[in-house]
Amino acid sequence: MPDALHFPWWLIVALAIAAVVCLYTASTRTSARMKKIALGLLALAALLGAIRIVFPTDIERVEQCTRDLCQSAVEGKWDRFTSLLGPDITVGVNPNPIFSKPDQVTAAARYCCEGYHVTTIKITGLQSTETGNAITTLCKLITIQNLPDLGDSQPIPSTWSMEWRRAGRQWLLDRVTLTELAGQPSTDFPDISRMQIH
Repeated sequence: MPDALHFPWWLIVALAIAAVVCLYTASTRTSARMKKIALGLLALAALLGAIRIVFPTDIERVEQCTRDLCQSAVEGKWDRFTSLLGPDITVGVNPNPIFSKPDQVTAAARYCCEGYHVTTIKITGLQSTETGNAITTLCKLITIQNLPDLGDSQPIPSTWSMEWRRAGRQWLLDRVTLTELAGQPSTDFPDISRMQIH
């Protein structure tokens, strides 16, 4: 379904609220006509809500893919993780590319998650923009590590720019750039483009 045919969530919520108000008014005034209007508004809100859930927009699909990517890394589901990566994916620290190709990116993610005992990746914000057949998502997240030698680990916030591209009916991650880590802009980082993951 084209994204243009999707009604915004605020409109669906407004219709539901209007339905409740009309239903309350109908019960106090014993108005059969008002009750019919309320039920009609409620049915319309339910229908539009069902359409949004069953047929998500492209941005909603991409944002769900972003959540799936993070969750698969935490759960160690690396086949699922790799399936979300495009064939020409690159990962970099602004502005330097570090990793490319799905197998190298998966190996790097696995090395970080297992080596630092990452137990949680919590997304705290998603902001997406669509341009042609690409969607760029600015993803703010917090990672929590379990490092016995260091005691309780402090959550580490970071911000990533993720560019997704359409591949048929699927969206695949094409480029990832770390833009901020623990409050420090990545432009201040040293050049780690020669970092090797074995």
